[in-house]
Amino acid sequence: MKDVIFKLIGIYYSYADSVPALVDINLEVERGEKLVIVGANGSGKSTLLKIMDALIFPQRGEFTAFGKVVDEREMRSNPYEFRKRVGLVFQDSDVQLFSPSVFDEVAFGPLQLSEEPEKVRDLVESILDDFGIGDLRDRPPHRLSGGEKKKVALASVMALNPEVLLLDEPTNGLDPRSRKWLVRKLLELNRKGTTVVTATHDLEIAKQLADRMVVMGEGHRIERTGASEEVFADEKLLLEANLI
Repeated sequence: MKDVIFKLIGIYYSYADSVPALVDINLEVERGEKLVIVGANGSGKSTLLKIMDALIFPQRGEFTAFGKVVDEREMRSNPYEFRKRVGLVFQDSDVQLFSPSVFDEVAFGPLQLSEEPEKVRDLVESILDDFGIGDLRDRPPHRLSGGEKKKVALASVMALNPEVLLLDEPTNGLDPRSRKWLVRKLLELNRKGTTVVTATHDLEIAKQLADRMVVMGEGHRIERTGASEEVFADEKLLLEANLI
């Protein structure tokens, strides 16, 4: 039996009345899967992730997470329950990182949930070690390299141990070594039980990360959902979606 944790039904979203970003999106995300959303720039991938992270809300349709409808009222009344369970790593790490040091950045989330300072300190030290960034602990995030910033951004999200990890173009601007590290880390987190949803136009990364794929067309609709090998075999679909 499928364990569906996200369900999107008839989702529509527009940033301006005449420019839709998402049109009639119907999608389910199952617990523990590696789902990759592919599409050309501007197809609506980032907007879809923002809805899944409850940063914005659909103007039409319904988004359900963990059996509850997620809307503005729900997020105002009980935001922390959702935020503990779902984390988003933005495409641009500079948007996400704001603390004076890497240690403070990773500690920020747990401290907002009123964890005891001593427990947070131990947690942060463990995460810095796990992500191989212990030597960066006292450095300002804005002075790090692109790959280092991505590691810190991911570590700060995983400090809350979310059930679902959302990533927007995670390999954008990374060098080959950092890309390999990121893919290995995401596969490791998934093996440990984290549901990983990645939005990207990088088909090479999609091949490495996807159990299942969603193809967004330039009309801001889902053109196909299916197993990764089936999607990659459909050259006509990839051409029409401006992915090859």
